[in-house]
Amino acid sequence: MSSGSCIFLTTSDAEPGFTLAGFRQHSVTVAAVESTLLAILAEAKPELVVVDERLLPGIAPEHFQEMGRRYGGALAVLPGPGRTDGGPDYAEQLIGRAIGYQLRLTADEHH
Repeated sequence: MSSGSCIFLTTSDAEPGFTLAGFRQHSVTVAAVESTLLAILAEAKPELVVVDERLLPGIAPEHFQEMGRRYGGALAVLPGPGRTDGGPDYAEQLIGRAIGYQLRLTADEHH
């Protein structure tokens, strides 16, 4: 896969990280992420579209899942930097949906 076939949707604080590595990067707000993502997926050119986890509140979970099912390429979530609000990250949310309840994953700092 060439770097041109991979697009990253990130918050503005991640610029120009992926662009410097040769990838296409769009800096978007939470409010604009769904319309931007729909436009990119309609292009049907990229093979991989990666969305910064911090943008996901701008897309209803069922819309995001439907976009992933309909898109011919791959739609992935880039984990955001360490969460400070104590809320579950995207991976924890997926696990919670799969097993039917939310769990809290923590690192044991005291061995």
